[in-house]
Amino acid sequence: MGNDGGSFQTRTDLVKEKPKEVKIDNTILAKFRARLCTLSKQRLKKPIVMCRLGNFYNFEEILKNLMEKSMPSSFAHIKKAKDVKEVKLEPNPDQKSEYPYICPLSQIEFNGLNKFVGLWDCGCVFSEKLIQNLKGDSKKCPVCSKSYSSKDVVQLNMSVEEQEKKKIEILSESSKKDKKSSQKDEKKNHASGEKVEKKVKTEKNSSLTSSGVSTLGSHKAALIEQLTETQKEQSQVFKSLFHTDKDLKKDDNLFTRNVRFGIR
Repeated sequence: MGNDGGSFQTRTDLVKEKPKEVKIDNTILAKFRARLCTLSKQRLKKPIVMCRLGNFYNFEEILKNLMEKSMPSSFAHIKKAKDVKEVKLEPNPDQKSEYPYICPLSQIEFNGLNKFVGLWDCGCVFSEKLIQNLKGDSKKCPVCSKSYSSKDVVQLNMSVEEQEKKKIEILSESSKKDKKSSQKDEKKNHASGEKVEKKVKTEKNSSLTSSGVSTLGSHKAALIEQLTETQKEQSQVFKSLFHTDKDLKKDDNLFTRNVRFGIR
């Protein structure tokens, strides 16, 4: 049973096992996202944009991939330029630091470990603690004082699991919007088609009516003219059959009158 000078093979040596999934440490990934473009893996440079998953990108790289239609499938949630938002980042005054940006108010480094948020409406990026410390129901950006809603808040330090969950929500919402817009377009096209059809029918009926009226009018005029001529002819005939004393000349004698009327 031995092989190779007395060595023995066990079941684990003979049966192939599935390779273990390599899990990326969320801390390392967060540090990576704090200073590099998630798409190109290059250092961040202005203009910088963020997506709804909290990733930072060089806007130039986003435009390039959209124009060339070469966006990787892992970034399927970015279909157009409106799916990203330009952010306002405060430069780190410490030139020796590995991380180039800080919170503009608390001066905390944006290093992937400290929790940061971005507001979609105004594009300001700052420490999450600033929102947590806001008193009451006041929802105004602590940096620019612009009002915002809870939907505008984008978490910038989400784990891989959180990002996957958020991505499913975004794609689902996007598909619903596309479906609604397509249904609206179909309704508009159907309504416009009905309007055109009604207009054509109305114009056709009006043209038929007007032509019918004009034809009837011409026939009526012709009949009236014909009847008038007939009446004139009849009146002439009747006039020739009958006469009055006024038609006789006063100087006619009895003989001439008798001749005129056929009496001899």
